[in-house]
Amino acid sequence: MDEYITDIKEISPKKVLIFINDAPLFVLYKNEPEKLHIKPGESFRQDTKDMIFNEILYKRALNRVLGLIRTRDHTVYEIKNKLNKEYYPEDIIIKITDEMLKQGFLNDRRYAENYIVLYSSTKSNFFITQNLLKKGISKNIIEEEIESYTVDNPENEERLIMQLLESKYKRNKSFENEHEKYKYLSKVYAYLQRKGFSYDKSERPVKEFFDT
Repeated sequence: MDEYITDIKEISPKKVLIFINDAPLFVLYKNEPEKLHIKPGESFRQDTKDMIFNEILYKRALNRVLGLIRTRDHTVYEIKNKLNKEYYPEDIIIKITDEMLKQGFLNDRRYAENYIVLYSSTKSNFFITQNLLKKGISKNIIEEEIESYTVDNPENEERLIMQLLESKYKRNKSFENEHEKYKYLSKVYAYLQRKGFSYDKSERPVKEFFDT
């Protein structure tokens, strides 16, 4: 299918978005279309496309990624998402992320492992799982890394639950009857569930805390 430059739209004081066959394809600086002889209504020649993709956009995308990972670790999904929002072509995004993976600059398993170590002292496994899923890490990797961490820190979640209970409730609270105790503890379990802790994980520390 022949490709044509159908529009050039300004998206910032310095940049324009190039439309090919009515679809937004890539971004250039405002002075570059004229230099590259790109005009609406003209054919988008393959040699021009190859030059722009390989010599201009690829280098810019690479520098963008290196700048991002220099400040902090990123997941593959985060990098792809950022480049996609900046209108880098899909072929370039795939090429760069593949290279970053091969060189070890991107590693979702490493990201998950470090994230779990960082947040397991304050957050539930459920909270950690949901946040890593949002970052595009596969469920299998998350489960494997959480399991690995749990093997080395088997009582971590119970410790977190006890900390939450200490901060919000009074130990060994007395109840007038079983009905009052049931209503009160139901609210406690609901509170812990909102924090990401299941009933099974909460049962033992709650019984210990309230001496029930």
